[in-house]
Amino acid sequence: MKSNEPGLKNAFDQALENKTAFILNWKFPVEDIVFNIKGVYPSLDISSLPEKQVLGDWIEPMMLNGKEYSFKSDSPTLILDVISTVNQEILKQGNTFVWYDTQDDNYNFILISQTELPFYLEKGFKQV
Repeated sequence: MKSNEPGLKNAFDQALENKTAFILNWKFPVEDIVFNIKGVYPSLDISSLPEKQVLGDWIEPMMLNGKEYSFKSDSPTLILDVISTVNQEILKQGNTFVWYDTQDDNYNFILISQTELPFYLEKGFKQV
C-alpha cells in the first residue's frame, strides 16, 4: 500500500483485524469479489454465476437478494461497479462499503454502518 495517510492505514488495518475489511486485486473477477464480500457480510444473499458470452462480450453475472446483475468482464470499473451495486442493497439495512484508495493495484474496502459514514469520509475514505 502506497498511502501516505497514516490515519487511513491505521483505520483500515484495524478493520482487517476485525474482519470487516478486504483487499481486492484489480484483476479479480466477480467470483472473487463476491467471495470477499461474503467473508465480511456472511448474511448477505449474494453469489456469483458462471461467466457467459452475450453478443460478443464476456459477462460476469451475480445474484444479489434474488436479482441477477451482469457486469462486463473487461470493464476497467468492474470492482467499483460490483461494490456500488451491493451498496445499493445493503444501504437498506443501514450498512455500506467505503473505499480506502491507496493509489496502487489493490482496492481496499471496509464494511461500516451508515452512522459511521461521516467519520470515515472525514478521515479520507471514499464513498462508492
